[in-house]
Formats: sequence, C-alpha cells, structure tokens
Amino acid sequence: MTQFTDRSHANFMRALKDSHEVTLLVAAWLRSAYGLHIDPIPPPIIAPHQDVRHRYADTGDIKITDHYGAKWIVEAKGLTYHFTCEDDWPHRGPDGRKRVFVGGVSTVRKMLQRKNTRLIVNLNAARTHCLTLDPKRSSEWKATTYYGRDDDLVRDTYAADISLAKFFPFPPPKGVPLI
Repeated sequence: MTQFTDRSHANFMRALKDSHEVTLLVAAWLRSAYGLHIDPIPPPIIAPHQDVRHRYADTGDIKITDHYGAKWIVEAKGLTYHFTCEDDWPHRGPDGRKRVFVGGVSTVRKMLQRKNTRLIVNLNAARTHCLTLDPKRSSEWKATTYYGRDDDLVRDTYAADISLAKFFPFPPPKGVPLI
C-alpha cells in the first residue's frame, strides 16, 4: 500500500473542511425531520502534519440522543461526484459490480467498534441526493484495494455492494425508512 504523502494529507484536510458543511446539513435535517437532539458539532480539528493525523481522529460526526434517551452516531460524508440513484452510481469494484466505498479499513473498523453507529449518509456533490448505509450490515462489506487518483494513493478500503445502499433526494421525505 502506498504511504500517505504531504499531498494526500493536504487533499484530506481540504476534504475534511468541506465535510463539516455536510455534517451540519445532515444534522439540521435530522433535527428538523425527526426532532432529535443533536449534540453541538465543533469545527474539525486539523492535524498539523500527516505523521500525527491519527491523534486527531474524531469519535463520530453527529452525536444524537433519540426520544427514548438512547445515544447514537450518524456518519456523514460529502462526495465529489454526481449521483441520484443506483442507475447512475459511477463506481464499480474489481468484479465489475457497482460498489459504494465506505471508507478506509482502519477508519471503518474504528467506526464499527463504536456499537452505537446507526447510520452512514453520503451526499452527492450538488447536495441534492444522498445514499444511506446500515452499519449493522457491515459483515456484507468487502475489504478491497483501490487507487485514488485525486491523491495518487493506493489504499485498503471497505466497499459495499450497491444493493446495500438506499438512495433518496436530499433531504429525504419525512418518515421514510433510511436503512
């Protein structure tokens, strides 16, 4: 696997700043559509250098307390490409099947160790559509290796078959089951 570089770290930091906007959008939608209590979302803490990036990992994007007092986490990600549904989803795995890249192997493993991660929401570049994934179905995700041309980096990642994703306009209609 290719090592992180200053270039890949700079790309990650730029994406992290952009992802904060997405986190706030998803949190506002969850609050207004479902009346959930959302913990305050602080701005991301930026690692000064890629060698110390692991010390700056978050513990979840959106922390929620539901109507019964249960605490859970929603992960939100803003993608840089267009999609509206399964038909126009642009990515395929090595086997030719459409795949959703969930995240780096170590990142996903940490996320799954938190037993209260309830939902993953990915927004398209225009912020008009989203897809959701259910972390409870993570046993169906496959570890794979892919090349990220944006940061010239080969990385190990988890990929979910497209059949595990649900697609919605954003924000989704109130009351629709998200997973």
